[in-house]
Amino acid sequence: MSLTLSPPAPLDLSGNIAENWKRFSQRFQLYLTATGASTNDDKQKTSLLLHVIGEDALDIYNSWTWATPTDAMKLERVLQRFEQYCTPKANVTMERFHFNRATQDAGENF
Repeated sequence: MSLTLSPPAPLDLSGNIAENWKRFSQRFQLYLTATGASTNDDKQKTSLLLHVIGEDALDIYNSWTWATPTDAMKLERVLQRFEQYCTPKANVTMERFHFNRATQDAGENF
């Protein structure tokens, strides 16, 4: 019996991008394992990622500069860059504003 799996859906870059990336990344890792592609070399795995990630995400990948040409085809480096791109950074000023605006309600402990 032959098992054929469809690749994960392309990365959705709208809405909650951090959550979309988390799910896409997990599905991609599961896809690599289930298809046996996890044993392939980095260049093949990265090519597979770039093939299934979708047009918008591929445009983002193509806009990046790399320290060396080989870094552009290292799966770990590419996944790191997408993680950095998709995960929002904390706005310290806004977090301080929310903290300083907090008030203690009646009956609420310190």
